[in-house]
Amino acid sequence: RISINYDATRLSIIDVEGCLHVFELPNHTEGSSTVILVNAVSRGDRRDIWQSEWSADQPDLLAIMEKSRMYILRSMKPEEPVTSEAYIYGFSDLQIKGVMLDGLLRLMQSRSDLQPMAGMKIERGYAGREHTTDHKGPYLASSAMATPSWQSYLIESETKTLRDTREILAKLSNLKDAFNYVDANPHKRLWRLLAESALEQLDVNVAEKAFVRFSSYSGIQLCHRLRDLDDDVKRRAEICAVYSQRFEEAEALYKDIDRKDLAIALRLKLGDWLRVVRLLEPEHVPQVDPSGVCNLVEDFGSVLKCVNKQDLLKQAYVECGDYYATRGRWNLAVQAGY
Repeated sequence: RISINYDATRLSIIDVEGCLHVFELPNHTEGSSTVILVNAVSRGDRRDIWQSEWSADQPDLLAIMEKSRMYILRSMKPEEPVTSEAYIYGFSDLQIKGVMLDGLLRLMQSRSDLQPMAGMKIERGYAGREHTTDHKGPYLASSAMATPSWQSYLIESETKTLRDTREILAKLSNLKDAFNYVDANPHKRLWRLLAESALEQLDVNVAEKAFVRFSSYSGIQLCHRLRDLDDDVKRRAEICAVYSQRFEEAEALYKDIDRKDLAIALRLKLGDWLRVVRLLEPEHVPQVDPSGVCNLVEDFGSVLKCVNKQDLLKQAYVECGDYYATRGRWNLAVQAGY
């Protein structure tokens, strides 16, 4: 088996004896034609390697399967092994995806064996003899329910650096140690975890440094906006709305500080006109049902007299009318003033 890492700088070979060899490929721009051998696993120590998979986003990460153990090689140095017999089909973001082919094949075989038995029932006859009778009942269904699904044979395994980073962020309140650890083991997935943890703690400085490390321009812009805000609740709501996309939580935070105007501005940015109407309309007006089950409003003229931002509410109803008209809900569109 021969494979090349994602930037074509190294080549791995598993020979007929199950030994792994890794070669550094020459840089053709320098005019060199020499292939340098890098012994990732010595020939005498391990002879039962049956699969290798390079990381799709980092050139020095290689996953190998040796007997019933999985090793992750970082710069040819192995991490702690994980017991597994899965066949690797993906390796990216410090996460390995595999499939238990032996169990999956047994599952497919068992389902194919059950198929001819559809509509048959096994009964005990005289002297304990078994005979089958036609029966349209739940026997096949109950057998299928006892059989595990194919998704149970798919596994995901994280590298040691990813697991350690999660533990550090969960245990330490000071992000300085976590920053130093990620800086010593750089990867965009780790920087993203650090940035998210810093945002949860409203540590904008650490979050911005982490966003810079994995070149997230949108994250850097978010940090600039957070510095311009004068309240921690507003910062947390901005993080929920912009980064985490937890819009309901952001709206609730705005309502808690009595800033309904910011909640309306959020829904306007999202184009959620149904929610805009719900935030603007008086309490005695029936609520707008996003599924379109109940009426938007029965008396459009009386609503305009009860609200403050009449032009905005009128535009919101027109947009709601467009929403229902494009879906053929003409009765609701007319009631919205379309």
